[in-house]
Amino acid sequence: QTSILPRVEVHTSTPTSNKLQTSVPLPTEIQTFDLSSKKTYIPATSPPSDTDIINILLLGETSVGKSTFINAFANYVTYNTLKQDQTSQPIVLIPVSFLITVGDNFDERSVKFGDVDDHIYLILMIMIEKTLCIIDTPGFGDTRGIQQDDRNIEHILEYVNNLIHSNTICFLLQPNVSKLNIFFRSCLTQLFSLLDQNALNNIIFCFTNSRSTFYTSGDTAPLFKKMLTSLSIGNVPFKKENTFCFDSESFRYLVALQNGILFNDDEKHEYEMSWSTSVTQSNRLIDYICKNITIYRIDNKLQSMKHVQFEIIPMIESMLETMRNILRNLILCKMNSFKASIELYPKVLDHSMTICLLYKGKVVKIGNFLITYNMPHKIEKNCRICQCSYNQHRSIGYILEYEYLNKSSIYNQN
Repeated sequence: QTSILPRVEVHTSTPTSNKLQTSVPLPTEIQTFDLSSKKTYIPATSPPSDTDIINILLLGETSVGKSTFINAFANYVTYNTLKQDQTSQPIVLIPVSFLITVGDNFDERSVKFGDVDDHIYLILMIMIEKTLCIIDTPGFGDTRGIQQDDRNIEHILEYVNNLIHSNTICFLLQPNVSKLNIFFRSCLTQLFSLLDQNALNNIIFCFTNSRSTFYTSGDTAPLFKKMLTSLSIGNVPFKKENTFCFDSESFRYLVALQNGILFNDDEKHEYEMSWSTSVTQSNRLIDYICKNITIYRIDNKLQSMKHVQFEIIPMIESMLETMRNILRNLILCKMNSFKASIELYPKVLDHSMTICLLYKGKVVKIGNFLITYNMPHKIEKNCRICQCSYNQHRSIGYILEYEYLNKSSIYNQN
């Protein structure tokens, strides 16, 4: 059997005195693969059974800190205390960069490891009896616009489509957000269209940077619960037992030390306590997945159908409007208006917008035709324009503009 997983780098850990005093097994080897390329083939010498592999799909908004979380998690499950990790080089599996302020004047220092990208990474934490497979994904709500968001969700869905089974879907969140990114909703709707109701019981929630909220889910939990309810995807368990609160700042502190940045004793104590809490949460997370979550078998036939549907739906509106405009120009031709035509000009949006399925829109006159123009809507909790809920809206990546020209269209010429 052959695995299509290109190797990027391999980190090997051989712990001795650093071994955790816990029921959770310590990883004996940690491997990182970049799934953005499929040119390198790695032979699988003895492929493990499905029950030996724990697949964790990690999802979150852009800049929530997924890569930092994975790097921190690898250190938490390897080293029991921060002092143990300080004696060796920290484990950095995925390229990360961040700014840190130091000194009395809050001077900014940049810390960077590798070239940061939006690839899908797969992390294998090989333990004695299990292999923990964490799938890092591009973030929702990409700052480069809705087109990049579409590409990101397409990459995620393609990878999910190739999985044989899934153990859990992990949402990584900040605990103190005041509103959720609107495109987060759209991406979740598309993702859960590939899965059935059984997958909902395999969802867990991880909160990063939760030291500021005393290691609780903060203001984010009620917002996220309300959003899940509005999506009408079913009952998603959101309880203390499947919620885990971490603080990745202690990992950043460790990396900053390696870059020669100094901290005072009070800061060191805070980060040591943060590390200890995050280690406890990491062990609880692995223990919960191993004992409480059953394997969810992915229906590849259903996924293939949904994947085709995902490809076709965005094309329908543009195809219909193109057909309507061809008919308009044919009518102009029959009216002996050989020197007149209507042309379409799509204007790409640089941020996520929607159109309301109930809102009638604005009627504009283009030549001899009345055309309904769909105004793009921006949604926070409800739409600012029509006050309808999110469920009554459809995401768009462009708007159409019409122009009446004093020249024949290509259809009239033919």
